[in-house]
Amino acid sequence: MVTPFFSFGQNHVEELYNWFDEKIGFENVNIHQGSEFKKKQRSVNGEHSFFKSSEFVKGAIFYQGEKYSNVYFKYDLYEQKLIVRFHELSSTGVTIQLFNNNVKRFNLHNTPFVWVESTDVKGKSISGFFEEAYSAPSLKLLIKISKHKKEVAYNGRMLAEYKKNRNEYFLWYKNQYTKIKSKKNIINILPSLKKQVNSFYRKHASLRKKNYTLFLAELSRELVKNNNL
Repeated sequence: MVTPFFSFGQNHVEELYNWFDEKIGFENVNIHQGSEFKKKQRSVNGEHSFFKSSEFVKGAIFYQGEKYSNVYFKYDLYEQKLIVRFHELSSTGVTIQLFNNNVKRFNLHNTPFVWVESTDVKGKSISGFFEEAYSAPSLKLLIKISKHKKEVAYNGRMLAEYKKNRNEYFLWYKNQYTKIKSKKNIINILPSLKKQVNSFYRKHASLRKKNYTLFLAELSRELVKNNNL
């Protein structure tokens, strides 16, 4: 899928480094740690592995502590990678797959994502990019969005079929991550707010069925607002 930059022609490498040195400052962007992104296996019926769109869209990336706006990129939910295109380098542009640990956060399609590398309350490792559906200094709602792939036979060829996985939800509270599978998980995190949580579930049952992400975001917002968390 990917080829290290060092396999580029030497002139292409120098062109890339010079462009970053001029535009951003090479000492701030170790772009040599990235790799060239190659075209993916053809998929079924135009399906794709990306977040919302397979097109390169303008967004913002926080890379090694610096914010870079107006960057054209897309987020591969299967590979869990950011794919960036730099149009300035050539008439066709150069496409780069960034290393995740250099990206602290990004905003794409008006959706904020953050990089998490930690453990949950059960000691299970969690890592990757998570949508930041709600964020306050005391409480955060994070969502792990991903896709899986299987190969299918189509007209004598093997094509990729991508399907979205079920979202995974986490609440961050008191510097701990807890996976949310039910109302009980939320009450275990905030036992003193049990009545408020139960009341919210009763009042907004239809929203919970229609849009669970929005439901949890609104619940988080109300708990913070009403309790000075």
